[in-house]
Amino acid sequence: MNTIEIVNDKIINNIDDTINVSLEEKTVFFDVKTIKINILKDTNLFIKINNDELKKMNIIFNVKENVNFNLLEINNSIVKTQYIFDLETNSTTFVFKFNDIIEGKERTIINLKGTNAKIDYNFKTISKTNEEYDYIINHKSNNTESNVNVNGVNILDGTLSFNITGDVPKGILDCVVNENSRIINFNDNTCVIKPNLLIEEYSVSANHSALIGSFNQDELFYLQSRGIPKALALNLLVKGFLTSNISMFSSYKEEIEKIINKYWR
Repeated sequence: MNTIEIVNDKIINNIDDTINVSLEEKTVFFDVKTIKINILKDTNLFIKINNDELKKMNIIFNVKENVNFNLLEINNSIVKTQYIFDLETNSTTFVFKFNDIIEGKERTIINLKGTNAKIDYNFKTISKTNEEYDYIINHKSNNTESNVNVNGVNILDGTLSFNITGDVPKGILDCVVNENSRIINFNDNTCVIKPNLLIEEYSVSANHSALIGSFNQDELFYLQSRGIPKALALNLLVKGFLTSNISMFSSYKEEIEKIINKYWR
């Protein structure tokens, strides 16, 4: 597994020839660190981010033609980050991203630039303060596919905002655009989901779902009826919710479950 660890202003790489990484240092006018990651061959990558003070980052992924790329990221930081994914022809990208951040904002731009490019993007967060996430998915070629699943659990003083926009302009044919978002709210704060589909062609399959609420009480009752205490039942439901779709990186599931256990014991 290739790894990149970001600790404040330090970048620690342990990568092979399937990946090329370059850095652009902060300028006088823009306090932003840019990291460019070129995916040259089929590969897996684990990114871990640990910033204990506010950092502004721009992380750009370019997935080359015919490449299959799998990305896992775990973020424990204070950040304002923009992610850009550029996917070339016949490339496939799978993302599982888990946030346990102190506070922050993220913007993710996905550009399906080449024919038959596909992305499965899975995002999970535990929100304790204000968190805002914007997603823009641009289908720029025919036969492209995006499946964007964003899930959050809202606790303590947390609020969550998901703004998701899938765009298929006129002349771009036979695309698949799926947006699924859900927030589980453990407080009374207001959360927002804005699913947007900007579709200018008929030969496109486009769907979105958005749900804000609590766990199904029938699920909780079922677990408790089997002798599982309520606290443990909630722990199991949260783990199932926040680790769904992680099968590609199942060896890291225990690490994520340890984070979840900090809040649900």
